[in-house]
Amino acid sequence: MPYGKGSFFTNKREVCVKTGFIFDLDGTLLDSPSIGKYRVTILLAVNGVFLTEQAKRKLFSQWGKPAIPMLTESLGIPHEMALAINKQWEIWDGIDPASFIKGAREIVEWCRDTCGEVALYTSRHTENVDQLLRQLKARDAFSLVVGREGDAEGRLPRNRYEKENPASFLAIEAYLSHRYRIEQVVYVGDTIFDVGYARAADMESIAVLSGGTPFEEFQNLGVEIKNILASVKEIRGWVVANL
Repeated sequence: MPYGKGSFFTNKREVCVKTGFIFDLDGTLLDSPSIGKYRVTILLAVNGVFLTEQAKRKLFSQWGKPAIPMLTESLGIPHEMALAINKQWEIWDGIDPASFIKGAREIVEWCRDTCGEVALYTSRHTENVDQLLRQLKARDAFSLVVGREGDAEGRLPRNRYEKENPASFLAIEAYLSHRYRIEQVVYVGDTIFDVGYARAADMESIAVLSGGTPFEEFQNLGVEIKNILASVKEIRGWVVANL
């Protein structure tokens, strides 16, 4: 969505036009990609799938997709096995969750308090992500938390919320716009797939490098340099410069 000029300063505090941010979770807010790659490799081995270096490269090239299609499409394993591995992965993450990237929680709260409202949208199961955020004492930072089954409070229409489906993003955008009078929405993610999801929904996106995607891959997709940030910690400066 195009942006108008709306930022100004009042008592040295940055204020922007009423903006909603939708944050991806893993690699964007949580320092989880390296942990996740290690854990999925172990779980595949436990289930009898031992990865060659070529298979690892193929799997990790799909990193950022929802776990089940990532596993079935890159490795060709049966859907039932992918479901079982994903369940084991979620249990492991629940017992020993990844931590927030340094400064990520603070920037989420800044976006909420200064610009508008903040939603979280992840491919994890809704119940699991809600429990995870409460475990990390971060649930209150978000106005809306959306997982694969929608949001836990039932604020959104009941549906399957898959990132490949632009209607999922549009439903979150519509909720933020109506409930909080948000004027525009930006999606923040860490993979080339996140950029594609946002484009499919005609939504502005910020790409962060904290998940491990090289700068050049975002550039090759045509992401503007100003929209490629080292991490979410740079969003404050992006807001001041662009809104």
